[in-house]
Amino acid sequence: MITWHGRQQGVVSLSERKLRVEKPRLRKKGPGSGKEVLIPAYEAMVINSRLGSRILEILMKGVSTRNYNGLANNCYAIMAAVCFAA
Repeated sequence: MITWHGRQQGVVSLSERKLRVEKPRLRKKGPGSGKEVLIPAYEAMVINSRLGSRILEILMKGVSTRNYNGLANNCYAIMAAVCFAA
């Protein structure tokens, strides 16, 4: 079981820009409890700026962040490629 454990300041890259974000802190309960759980999307953006560049490109084209079902699979594929390449 994973529970919310507060927030932490973080920074991600969007192309050449740095964006301050509040990252949720998640902890594992039960066996192995107390260990922080990493957030794959956040870690992918920290590790590789290509994902941030693609997200910025999508946002600058005016794609609504409330209606992104068609883009979700595309971004997930990019994120997966970045995560597994690292």
